Amino acid sequence: MHRSEQRLAPSVEEVKQLWWFRHSGSIMAPDTRAALRNNWGLCARHAWLYAAMEIELFAGLPLSTAILYEDLVGTAARAVGRRLTPWPVLRRRLQGRGFCFTCDFVEHARADGNASFRARRDEMAGLQRTTRRLVDTRALWSRHSCPACGGDGSTLCRRHVCDRGSSGVDRDALGAYLSDLDRRLWGLIRSMTHGGRPAEEPKRSSWIEALGWTNGWSIPLKIVEAAA
Repeated sequence: MHRSEQRLAPSVEEVKQLWWFRHSGSIMAPDTRAALRNNWGLCARHAWLYAAMEIELFAGLPLSTAILYEDLVGTAARAVGRRLTPWPVLRRRLQGRGFCFTCDFVEHARADGNASFRARRDEMAGLQRTTRRLVDTRALWSRHSCPACGGDGSTLCRRHVCDRGSSGVDRDALGAYLSDLDRRLWGLIRSMTHGGRPAEEPKRSSWIEALGWTNGWSIPLKIVEAAA
């Protein structure tokens, strides 16, 4: 990865928390799940690093990422689809109200000398598999990337939806997109479980679209730009 993307390289402490988050299954705990819903997941940096950790260290399968963000995308689709909900109320629901677990851990963590986590950090450092996934599926996800983030699509991400007034957002179009994305995420999840059929092309990029819509598109756009 180019020098301009070194800020995406994870620290040992970040890898330790993200690994624990996934490997221990704590991401599925009810109280953790509620906090993630309130904050719309992790912060943008750690949402993408969590997906990258799965891809780089777990046989290229972003299963936990897809499960978490299907939950969030489904929640957003239902909220947007409730036509009687006034725009100010919907806007507040789409705004994050919480904290990022990984940011909180890193802020209070001491430098970790654990050799196994240093090795995992080094294995992740180049984000090679993640970059290849983003580049290979760019034609699929770029048409849905947020124009306000610098993307080529017409769908505003959650953050930029919240920046607009009610007249600046087509709720019907947004609701239809999120419902379709939710269905594609389910298809991707099934493809990564025992006996699941390989995901078709629209489903392959669904996890990327889910992270992009929820957290913004600047990180994946910079990754593919650096890889060009």
